[in-house]
Amino acid sequence: ALKLNKNYIVIFVMTLEAGRVRGQDSATINAVLGAVKERKFPYSICINKVGAQVGANSNKNLIEDCIQVGVHKTPRLVAMLKVEYEKMESKNSVLGKDNKMILDLMIENSQPVFIPPSSVSNVLPPDAKAISNLNSRIDELINENKRMQEQHAHEMNALRNSCNSFSRSGGLFSLFGKALDKMFDM
Repeated sequence: ALKLNKNYIVIFVMTLEAGRVRGQDSATINAVLGAVKERKFPYSICINKVGAQVGANSNKNLIEDCIQVGVHKTPRLVAMLKVEYEKMESKNSVLGKDNKMILDLMIENSQPVFIPPSSVSNVLPPDAKAISNLNSRIDELINENKRMQEQHAHEMNALRNSCNSFSRSGGLFSLFGKALDKMFDM
């Protein structure tokens, strides 16, 4: 499609599953970006099915998970469309008012660009093995994050126990323990 002599508005749509980027979407986006020799063209990403657990601060992390940082320029615009559970039940679902407004604004603010056909190579379909490897790496990162959260919780419990011990011991240690309690809002 990028080999026509036309202006383009490039918007990639990716879907979150369980709050993470699908490897298939990431591989497709990177394959298309890799096929365009012109690295300065503006493109946007629309993230679909964003649940409540994914906050606005997650935007940068989701994009870094999806785009090969350092290989491709970051997107010009990113829109996050919330999951509309009531619409998912219907076979003929349409966008809700808020999501439609977000999508309309994204399209209005996307910058058309001329990409010369000579600067576009063939887009190869994503390699199934590469997708599997990417999904495995994402799973590893999720597990590492869970492990680090558990370790942090364990260390905080040990610190709380130490603070409680200090505050019960009386004297200087009691004052130190109370100061730690205030510092950590215990």
